[in-house]
Amino acid sequence: MTKESLNSATNPDLTPEQEVAKTRMIELLSAGKTDLALQIKEGAKLSEQVIQSSEVQNVIKDIIRYFLSSGYTWLATEIIEGFSVSPEAIRDSVKSAVIEAASHGSVEEIMKIKEEFEVPEEVFKSQEAQEAAKKGANKLIERRYGSDAQKLKEVFGIT
Repeated sequence: MTKESLNSATNPDLTPEQEVAKTRMIELLSAGKTDLALQIKEGAKLSEQVIQSSEVQNVIKDIIRYFLSSGYTWLATEIIEGFSVSPEAIRDSVKSAVIEAASHGSVEEIMKIKEEFEVPEEVFKSQEAQEAAKKGANKLIERRYGSDAQKLKEVFGIT
């Protein structure tokens, strides 16, 4: 069985050209090239079913998490709007981004996420987030950024 016929067998609704476009779109999303991924999505006329597939959604959630935890909230928003990301996927990505940013002591990124995505307080109070914030605060203290460590502790309600 050829690769093309295997792809057609796994997703019979896609033409070979659309299958190639889907693969390229995923590669571009993984690399953070959202503008090009959106162009491919539109140009290849990929269906909502393809965009909502677990394969594509997992990549989308990962890149949203990465962008948010790195402070690129506008890029995360571009993906959310361009790919019709579900509220559940947004919540999961936001929570993961908060935890990742906290573990690195990235106070500014956390504040951007909190402000732009109205993060519920329970995210900051979760055990995983609390542990990440403590780890991040310790890193900040080791680097002699005591005021940032204090700010991080305040955001997460750590004494």
